[in-house]
Amino acid sequence: MRRRRKGAGVAVTDERPGPADPLAALLLAALALPGLALQPALAEDGGTATFQYSRYQEGGRDLDGLNSKFRPITAESVRQSLSLPLRDGWQGRVNVSQDSWSGATPVATAPSSARGNRVNTTHVMTGASIDGVTHEHGVDEDGNPLPAEVHVSSGASPYLYSALKLDARYRPLQTDADGQVSGGVDDRLVHTLSSASPEVRQQIDISATRERGERAYTAAGGLSREPDFESWFGQAAVRHAVNRRLTTLNAGISYTQGKTDARLDPDVTPHVYEPYMYLYERPGSEAVYNAVRRNSRMSPGAGAPVIRGTRTDWAAGLGVTHILSKTAWLDAGLGYTRSHGYLDNPYKAVEVAFIDPQKQQGRAGGNAAAGYEYDAEVVALMEKRPDLRQQGTLNLRLVRHVARPDAALHLDYRYFQDSWGVRAHTLQGQWVQPLGGGWSLTPRLRYYTQTAADFYTPYLITAQGLYNVVTDPVYGVLYRNTALPDDSRRYYEDPAGTVPPPLDPDPASARYGLPVTGANGRAVINRDTGQAVDNAALVRALKPDTTPFDRSVLPATYSSDPRLSGFGSVTAGLVLTRQWSQGLRLEVGYERMRHAGSLKPGGGEAAYADYTADWFNVALTVDLDAVAATAGGGEHAHHPHSAASAAATGAPAGVLMDHLPATAGEFMVGYRYQAIRQSGAVTDGHGAVDDYTLINRGCGGLPCYVRPTQMDMRMHMLDVMYAWSDRLTLMLMPQFMTMDMSMRLLDGSPRTGGMDATGMAISHAAHPHVSAGLGDTEVHALLRLGDAGPVSWHAGLGLSLPTGAVDLGMRSMMGVDMGRLAYGMQLGSGTWDVKPGLTVTGRRDALAWGAQLSGIRRLQSRNDAGYALGDVIQTTVWGSRAWRPDLSVSLRAAYTRQGAIRGAFRDRHVPISSDDNPGNSGGQWLDLGLGMNHDIRQGMLAGNRLGVEWMQPVRDTPNGYQLRRSGTLTLNWAMHL
Repeated sequence: MRRRRKGAGVAVTDERPGPADPLAALLLAALALPGLALQPALAEDGGTATFQYSRYQEGGRDLDGLNSKFRPITAESVRQSLSLPLRDGWQGRVNVSQDSWSGATPVATAPSSARGNRVNTTHVMTGASIDGVTHEHGVDEDGNPLPAEVHVSSGASPYLYSALKLDARYRPLQTDADGQVSGGVDDRLVHTLSSASPEVRQQIDISATRERGERAYTAAGGLSREPDFESWFGQAAVRHAVNRRLTTLNAGISYTQGKTDARLDPDVTPHVYEPYMYLYERPGSEAVYNAVRRNSRMSPGAGAPVIRGTRTDWAAGLGVTHILSKTAWLDAGLGYTRSHGYLDNPYKAVEVAFIDPQKQQGRAGGNAAAGYEYDAEVVALMEKRPDLRQQGTLNLRLVRHVARPDAALHLDYRYFQDSWGVRAHTLQGQWVQPLGGGWSLTPRLRYYTQTAADFYTPYLITAQGLYNVVTDPVYGVLYRNTALPDDSRRYYEDPAGTVPPPLDPDPASARYGLPVTGANGRAVINRDTGQAVDNAALVRALKPDTTPFDRSVLPATYSSDPRLSGFGSVTAGLVLTRQWSQGLRLEVGYERMRHAGSLKPGGGEAAYADYTADWFNVALTVDLDAVAATAGGGEHAHHPHSAASAAATGAPAGVLMDHLPATAGEFMVGYRYQAIRQSGAVTDGHGAVDDYTLINRGCGGLPCYVRPTQMDMRMHMLDVMYAWSDRLTLMLMPQFMTMDMSMRLLDGSPRTGGMDATGMAISHAAHPHVSAGLGDTEVHALLRLGDAGPVSWHAGLGLSLPTGAVDLGMRSMMGVDMGRLAYGMQLGSGTWDVKPGLTVTGRRDALAWGAQLSGIRRLQSRNDAGYALGDVIQTTVWGSRAWRPDLSVSLRAAYTRQGAIRGAFRDRHVPISSDDNPGNSGGQWLDLGLGMNHDIRQGMLAGNRLGVEWMQPVRDTPNGYQLRRSGTLTLNWAMHL
């Protein structure tokens, strides 16, 4: 009996459908849909390996006619999945994924006349504090307090503090650039945007399924980690087949625990009430945030407060899959999720218009035509969601095989509701149409709509003042000590001027021996003791005492997150699939989505949030069963065994293109992971360089302020090789890159920070930098030159396509552009590069050896960013010994020479470190490596080759000053189909 695939409770063989298995064609067609192949109720006995890359790109949002300077959201994902049958009926699966994203996201929503996205508008960011008292931001490099500064905002900066003119019904009125009423009611809404630096999320999950007769048991667990959130989960499920396997019952339960550790946006912090007050006006005061929150806590952080909170999620599901006929099956499921704890988004705010009755004036003759009645002060509060969310789902799927065109129709419906008031419907239809020759085409259409959450609101209006100055009927205005936020004592100025001001007794005081007076030139009195204050420092720290607004007047929960609003979306897509007889399947898909409030039946609340988005997806799946059958000598087995050509070279995992397939028409698929680390000292090739040298020489005539302490480059590469003929082989190698860099301030640095681009870049360097995404894509042709007994030669010629980004930059802060990330943090070369190579290999008994000469020649003198990486030449030699027929150990030596970067960034770049200097790149390196290869020749993984290699730097002669290399780890998996 051949391998059996179980789905929907029916065992389906890979043989042509016959009387014994009339539903095989239907189920196999259903399983052909990418992303929808396996439901929770289904399992797959065979082994598969899948590699997937996807890219999501949002379009620009409606900003009331303005063009944002921030790029819309972009997200890239790479996923690897491996499913294998284990012993005693167990099936194991491992999924590893990484997502990276960046771009502009909405912080809050406000009336258009509030001008949250101001263009070329000078605004005072720090001159008028939220409670009406001037404050200072930070210090300069000499430690002196910086005065209130004026910054020019262009594009869409997170400007959340503003004013509104309202009519008698609290409706916003149209205003001009000076804030004067210029028209009637203006009900337009607009997002206020903020841009995020690139971030990366990594996840791994593992599951195991055990088949026991009519039942199957599954246990799973995983971990997800990103800079501001970490979660882990566990899951258990059971599947039971009844009714002669025509019906399958499913049940499952899962538990997830997540922790938020979010540093708030330094750009947004000065404009949102809670972090602003906590950081500037009442530093560390528990009453600002923590006293009114149960499941999260605000604490001090570098440049902005940090929000920490935890949440737990319990989920349960029930499902049934039933075979309706020979041509149709139905799947139905119910799900329930209970989430509790910190469910807020720490980066979202809600605009609140405060109408202070004490600040209103009669408007009878002001502008009667426009109905101008009220002045409102707009301030943003951090959103506040319920700490409990209960969610329920209903899923229905009907799959029907249509005989005449030999196609499969998928119809899906999903209903969702939660305790927050959201009700959502999803309708989806897909048509899987085989085209012959292993090709199939799948058009799909999806419609989604939801109602708004009960507590969703674009903004709030409240008839109260943001802050009211506390006054005493006898003493007048009362003052508090801002140097001690929790100090309960209050002070006042002598109202009658009869108390002689005392003299300052502190010799260190700037007013030593002079009278200590308040703002009005009178003595300052401690209300508790009735004594005049003689401490000038204390008097300078006094500010009017204020009472905050009454939170009980506001709703208990509120959010303006557009994802909780009412809207609809329509998505149309197309998937092209190619299946090869060797067990290889390629899927390429594209989808286009339109998100709009008007697409919700009856119209939605988020018409201003309309945007479009595009998805691109490519996935490669390898059927390990087919490979094992071929390698094991079945009816379609290759002869001689193809993996032998790879094993014969003994090449370590870090060597590319060491061999060619043995026969024409053969495929090879491989996955290569490489991690390169630089850490420790900065060297010039002669030894470690001290901080003083870097400050004065490391930045090409400019002073250096920081230095890298660690740099990690991680590469995921997919190798796809096809033998066009016995002599010519073609290769495709896409790459996904991740860069991480940590830095520290140089001892004796001439600057430690500041409010200009250099100062902010120095401060920003205290936080790790990260970039990730698609790297350059390579195509190669390998030509067999000849064989002489155990020795063979082949040449290669490759072309590297500049698909990796070279314009990645740091996000702007407070309107200041800090320019591009360092050269080593970019994801590609940005140039078209030719990559020639020549390889010779040989073997004698258990010994194998090889040598390879390769290089990189840049075909352009400059890329679009203004520079070009240096040319590369590398030579490597290796030898290996087979300790067993399937296991070998290798030794390798590699010499590499690379030129320095030519040119420099054309766009803005703020050099603060040695890695920002193009001259500190390239050099000469010598490495020695130890590796091990395992060629699997039996069982499910027969025909697979696994390799690992560690390359240890022996000698570094870098150009200029560079972080010392620590080593390179390469993992390689390959199989011939």
